[in-house]
Amino acid sequence: MLSDCDHHAMNIGFLVDASASVELSGEGNFNKSLAFVANLIKSFSITRNETHVGMVVFSDNPQLALDFKRGDALEDAVIAVYNASYANRGRQTGKALTYVRRYLFSESVLQRNVPNYLVFLTSGTSYDLTKTPALLLRGNNITVFATAVGSDYDVEELKYVTGDNGTRVYKTSFSKLGDVGTVLKMEICKSKCRRYEPHYFYIGQYYVRGKSPTNKT
Repeated sequence: MLSDCDHHAMNIGFLVDASASVELSGEGNFNKSLAFVANLIKSFSITRNETHVGMVVFSDNPQLALDFKRGDALEDAVIAVYNASYANRGRQTGKALTYVRRYLFSESVLQRNVPNYLVFLTSGTSYDLTKTPALLLRGNNITVFATAVGSDYDVEELKYVTGDNGTRVYKTSFSKLGDVGTVLKMEICKSKCRRYEPHYFYIGQYYVRGKSPTNKT
């Protein structure tokens, strides 16, 4: 993975689907989601002065699994991720996005004055409206990446959540979440550092704009 932005200050939040369909599509999928988050966290330098991480899990009611105050120590952050509870109920993404804006990326967090990112992981369509909650969240200068797992999600809904034409929407399966983690590390670093050349290359099955991590020049 890239190391260019490992020691830069930023906040990276995670919003993880814990609805019933996650495990219905395969036993152990929720744990795969948590492993995806933990591994991506481990790829950054998590310290008080550098990257802070936080996580919300959601179904019909979002739950704060890790706030940014605890998310400035790697070991504590990883433990909190793996201790997150699986709710096993319906999926209300709009409600979860509002919760993320109010309680994860709170005013005190935004006062840190560093780049803010949200990695949203979902396996299906929301039961409530998402457009306005997503717009309000992004209005706080939070860049959203969406990882869509399986086949029951709505791409247009995810475009509303990310606020772009789909370039920050990644489609995958639970078994290939690791590939998306590699791409997300690349894209967050590119967004933060602005240091990559304008050509394209592949990481696994993904076509990514930037400088290849294998390019030493």
